[in-house]
Amino acid sequence: MKYVLRDLALGTESEVEIGKTEFDSIVSATKMFSAATDIEELYDSVIENYYEYEHELITILQRNMIFKGEEFIYWKFSGITSRRLMNFMSSARSYIDQVPQHLDTIFGKISDETRSFNEEKSIQYDSMLGYRVLEALRNYSQHHGYPIHNVSIGMNWHGDRNPAVWKHYINPTIFVPALARDPKFKRSVLKELEQLGEHVPINPFVREYIEGIANIHSKARHLLDPMIHGARSLLDIHVKSFKDSLLNEDRSDLDFIVAEKYDNESGASEQIFLPEYALKFHDYFRKKNNSHENISRRYLTSEQC
Repeated sequence: MKYVLRDLALGTESEVEIGKTEFDSIVSATKMFSAATDIEELYDSVIENYYEYEHELITILQRNMIFKGEEFIYWKFSGITSRRLMNFMSSARSYIDQVPQHLDTIFGKISDETRSFNEEKSIQYDSMLGYRVLEALRNYSQHHGYPIHNVSIGMNWHGDRNPAVWKHYINPTIFVPALARDPKFKRSVLKELEQLGEHVPINPFVREYIEGIANIHSKARHLLDPMIHGARSLLDIHVKSFKDSLLNEDRSDLDFIVAEKYDNESGASEQIFLPEYALKFHDYFRKKNNSHENISRRYLTSEQC
């Protein structure tokens, strides 16, 4: 059995022989990095869907403020915003369900890391009403109906300003008696909602939920960071070693470096890619979605400050 690093780029035949231990460590590091990148991509999907929900609200409000002659059919707004919200909740559920599987791939079945991640989920669920409400609404929207029952749009006059201004607002709400008619809606969450009245604004819950997911993801990153650092160092060492072996050859375009196990007798081979862009892909998501803590306490305004 032969183990080598080689470049698969067309027209090159460069290769460096390595040992079985090195090959196995590359396989392990590559699988770990792939799983860690999948986790970041799942989180990115959650954040993008949350952004699209908030963006839809702003778009509706802007059109209502600017195009005074346009006919607005208000019952359509609950459908549009509900679809955006359902996409967000579905992606959040995918994240919650799939991350433990990726952690099992990295750390092994029933690991302390997976257990710690699941404990963090419980902490966020128990500490945030918005988290509990959105989890219950996701089930409701899957089996019963749209999660948003009404979207009100209006404006308030602020005559104490100089100059005085109109403030436009949009307020998606849930109708609690409608949730009560669903026998599968979680009763403990329903009781909490009933204490808030019949028509309850949903945006504070949505923003609390995304904050809870962000806290969970911070925990996942904390668990993964030591493994990511080790895997990155190992892969960087092998990529650098391969490039250094090329001597006078062009080393600027090596996106197709592989570790290969080759059976001289049968001709069978196993290849594991070591593309540098895979590391950059992971880093891109980490930088893009750097921090979303305390997002429930942030809001947008076009008002001059």
